[in-house]
Amino acid sequence: MNEGKFQATVLYVKGPGNIVDISPLVISIQHSGDIMQASRTLSLRIINTLDGKKQHMQFEEGKEIRFLNKGTEQFRGIIFATDINAAGEMNITAFDGNIYLTKNTDTQVFRKKKASDIVRTICTKFGIEMGVIEDTGYVIPKQISRNMSLWDMMITALTTTRKQTGKKFVITNEVGKLCLRERKSRLCKIVFEDGVNLLDASYSRTIENMRNRIRVTANEDKNGNPAIDITEKNDASIQKYGMMQHLESLSGKVKQSQAKQTAKELLAQMNVIEDRAEIVTIGLDEVVAGSSVYVVQKMTGIRGGFYVLADTHTYENGVHTMTLQLSATDELPTLEYSEN
Repeated sequence: MNEGKFQATVLYVKGPGNIVDISPLVISIQHSGDIMQASRTLSLRIINTLDGKKQHMQFEEGKEIRFLNKGTEQFRGIIFATDINAAGEMNITAFDGNIYLTKNTDTQVFRKKKASDIVRTICTKFGIEMGVIEDTGYVIPKQISRNMSLWDMMITALTTTRKQTGKKFVITNEVGKLCLRERKSRLCKIVFEDGVNLLDASYSRTIENMRNRIRVTANEDKNGNPAIDITEKNDASIQKYGMMQHLESLSGKVKQSQAKQTAKELLAQMNVIEDRAEIVTIGLDEVVAGSSVYVVQKMTGIRGGFYVLADTHTYENGVHTMTLQLSATDELPTLEYSEN
């Protein structure tokens, strides 16, 4: 059985054609990500001395680190922080290239552009390498982004698209290039269960953020009276849990059909019981934030398909384990558009 075993290779890219294999120095590796964050993180713990008196190598901030497991690249990113103690034990923290989406702020006006066009425009302006950028379809009439991070600009456009079409897109980084891909329907091919590959688990449920009645208003006159006022509700949910209404006020000129579609999409997204599960399992490289898994655990009652909201992979002492934050609801980062 090779479950949980790994063969790590860590490369330090000092410059073009100057790549150093630092794997023999590595004590442990943590590779993590969160669906709500722009970039993934690599944390290395190494012994950076051969004689206990001086550093074996100098690691520079801004240089590239790559991590491969069994020959397949899992991470490529930039060193942002290091620290070392008197014994020569060193910690290195790196983020993938999407970190620059949060390190740059700007003001931009987008008119009659799809979210995918907005992503391309931003990346081109800031010199961010792109990979696959899938077509998001919906043309956004106007988006004014004032003093916002590049990440927030993109998420605002994707949130607007999701509210209009129901389609969900995620921003990733693959071999150093920013990618935009549609999140397809859940496909649970990976199963974690007691006595096989599941090491620990916990589970919680709440209706605190549930909304089962959605009111959408738009095209307000100078007195603040909306020309469009749409309500969508779920009577069964209201009867069972009590009425909880969300008010959505749309800016700009909006059609009746757009307001109604927004109300329907919001009801589908918000009329849910939020649940959270955390599991510790034998590690699998392909399971990262945004993917999905099937879990069976008797004591907690966890049984079914879940989306991975956050993952932390640990490679240490020859064993690969991972801790996953899970939810049955398909969550994504959101940012509501406002011209103010």
